[in-house]
Parts: sequence; C-alpha cells; structure tokens
Amino acid sequence: MNVPKSVKRSIFCASLFGLGVLCFACKVHVMQSRADGYILIPKARFSLCETFVSLDEVLDTPKAVAQSRWPLAYQSLKNEGLFTVARPARAATADEMARFSGLMKPSKKHP
Repeated sequence: MNVPKSVKRSIFCASLFGLGVLCFACKVHVMQSRADGYILIPKARFSLCETFVSLDEVLDTPKAVAQSRWPLAYQSLKNEGLFTVARPARAATADEMARFSGLMKPSKKHP
C-alpha cells in the first residue's frame, strides 16, 4: 500500500502533538481559581493524577484533609510556598448559620 508523504507527515505531526500534550499533562497541575483564573504549577512527580484541580478548594480545606485528598497538588503547592499565603475566611451563609445554631433543620443539599 502506497501512502502519500503528506499523509505520513500529517500523522507524524498529530502523533508528536499528542505526545507533547500528554507530557505537559504529566508535568503540570492546571489549577482553577476564582480570583486568578487558571494557574499552572509544576507537579511534584511525573503523573497524570490530579492534572485539573480547584485551587480554592485545596486551600479552603484543612491541611490534613487536603494532603490526603490531593497528595500531589498539596506537595506542589507546598513546594511553591502557596500554603503560607493567608486566605480570608469564607463567610457562612444564612442557611449554615441557622443549622449551626439549631434553629433550622439541615437542608437536603447539606446533610
């Protein structure tokens, strides 16, 4: 079977591009933040795990929970020094305040 050079070249370029995207995903966390948009942070080790992570969720979670739930992202953020940044406490909603004070039954969304 005789395949034209242009087709071979296209297949080679597409394969090379796919390999590059795969290597990029193995080396970098893509972290989404409400304030900063998307942030790229190098991973602690070469892996496809935890490629897309919410930065706000990791930083708003207690450190022990974040370390067990997102070990690679936690280590990368620690290496970058982002855990030392003070984050303002999230204001509780009226529903949460009522539940904590015992005035209201928990809503179905929040057990």
